Amino acid sequence: MSSSQRGNPAAMPAPGYSRPAQVNESGLVVTHVTEDGSSVSTFDFTTVDCPPDLLRSLVQGFAVATGQAGRWKSAVSADAGAGILRRFVRDICEQDNAPTRIEELGPEVWWAFRAAIESKNRWPGVINQTRVLLADTPGLPDLTRRALRAKTRKPKNRLYVAYSRAEFRRIRVAASQMVRRGQARIDFNLNTLAIYRAGDEPADAPTVRIHGDEWTAGRLLDHMARTGSPPPGASGTGRSGESRSLLNLDGASTLNEAIFPNSAEALSIGFLLTCERGYNPSVINDLTITTDRADDHATEDEIHVIHIDKPRRGPSARFSDESLTGNSSKVVRRSIALTEQARETLALLGHSTDSLLLYRTGKGDKSQLAGVFKTTIAQMHTVYPRWHKVAGLTADDGAPLKVTFQRLRLTEQVLNTQPRQNTAAVSESVYRQPDPQTHHEAKATILRGQADALEHAHSTVAMRSLTDSDLVEAARDPQKLGQRLGVSPEKVSLLLSGALNTATGACLDFTHSPFADEPGQRCPASFLACFACPNGVATPAHLPRLVATSDALDRIGSAVTPAVWAEDYAAHYARLTDLLLANTTPEQRDHARREVTDDVEAVIDKLLTRGLDT
Repeated sequence: MSSSQRGNPAAMPAPGYSRPAQVNESGLVVTHVTEDGSSVSTFDFTTVDCPPDLLRSLVQGFAVATGQAGRWKSAVSADAGAGILRRFVRDICEQDNAPTRIEELGPEVWWAFRAAIESKNRWPGVINQTRVLLADTPGLPDLTRRALRAKTRKPKNRLYVAYSRAEFRRIRVAASQMVRRGQARIDFNLNTLAIYRAGDEPADAPTVRIHGDEWTAGRLLDHMARTGSPPPGASGTGRSGESRSLLNLDGASTLNEAIFPNSAEALSIGFLLTCERGYNPSVINDLTITTDRADDHATEDEIHVIHIDKPRRGPSARFSDESLTGNSSKVVRRSIALTEQARETLALLGHSTDSLLLYRTGKGDKSQLAGVFKTTIAQMHTVYPRWHKVAGLTADDGAPLKVTFQRLRLTEQVLNTQPRQNTAAVSESVYRQPDPQTHHEAKATILRGQADALEHAHSTVAMRSLTDSDLVEAARDPQKLGQRLGVSPEKVSLLLSGALNTATGACLDFTHSPFADEPGQRCPASFLACFACPNGVATPAHLPRLVATSDALDRIGSAVTPAVWAEDYAAHYARLTDLLLANTTPEQRDHARREVTDDVEAVIDKLLTRGLDT
């Protein structure tokens, strides 16, 4: 291949080049550049009230966390991390004997900070983010680093629940109406602009006088399309109303929004993407218009293939593709059309972008046009009131209905029973199982499955049970119980000591399982199969584990589809139910529930979600 065929070689840095310093000479100003170089942010901590030595160390940790190998690579993550640093400094400096250097930040400082946070909010977000900051801070004492390893668990009960089906439907309708309204406004004005640029604007078209010059609707729109803003003076006192009368501003609050979507319409697109696909804000932030089409563009329905980037998944699973059809595809098409003029204008201004979502702020500064959805997620508290005012939604109980991405994402998974941007196990255990609406809607499924499987369980349950009196007698004469169970007295002693315990009961012969292919092979079956195994034995000491397993299966039954429940869980649940009903009273089961520990629940949850598979 000739050199002409190979193209021009890449330009190399000049001799002596080095990467610009991320932290300035003061050690208090950090420059953050996103992975793709599309966004550069400067974080200035010089005004933070904190002992200088301690502050410089924490800022260095922030620099590492936002660097090329850090956890906070995106602009949104870096901005949130800066807020975490300021909050941490503020809180620890209010403690008695507050540290002045990083070496003085002992574990007692961390535990006091953590306790204060947990007393106000049981969700571990702030604690986990602060852990990221401190883990990258040089000079932190080893004892404090050990204390950081004690991770916080998310609460079993969410701080919020899913919307009802009716509420979810009202949210989708309201968001769709805002998008369609914005699209109609922009299309109308762009049509007016096209007529002007083609030279077909009527000679008697209405005008408004601005600084001694006459402006038609087409001329105003042409200026905005080229510069991103109305001409100087168009929005001044007395002129704004005259200029507005020339344009279609339905759903808009300023002239800027004549051919550009506003923040509420961009937020509506975000809500719709979450309703359709369960996307979280970080995914929406990075969506671009570089979608592929998997249809023939002519006779088939649209199929958009979009490219997902989730850095937290790690290098091997970070990037993925999704094919969107039906309503999901329509949302993508609307998003591209709604923001097309914004991208064209940005390109003319020297700020080319392929971001899917753009919006025009109400400010006159044209640089604000570059406010992509990615940079507004952290600032959406200023947009939500406007959106809710326009939507005017009410909840099922008549109260004002507040919409958040978190609840929408939860609701999408609860109602559609599908994992979204997570594993099936996480979708079931974290999103669907704990939600009360899931339990309510699955009652019929559970009852039907129980009825079908219970009769079969009566003839197939094989796990044997022992009473307290059986155990007392066995302690005096293990041979008698051994004869009853068909094992040696030594095996009875192991049973009584707990040495034969499994996740739910005890196993008398692990290497002679009826589920194994060959004699002497280790039992390959799920722990749920113990309820159908003659080697399985349940004693009163196992009751808390059995009740915890029953409750865990209840939660799973409320989350999975009827087909999955019937195939994977119904028979096991029925055997366990039969075992409990035949050998315990409701009072005994309630008492056992109070004895279930977090460790037992955690192990059973991991077993049910295959979290302990090797």
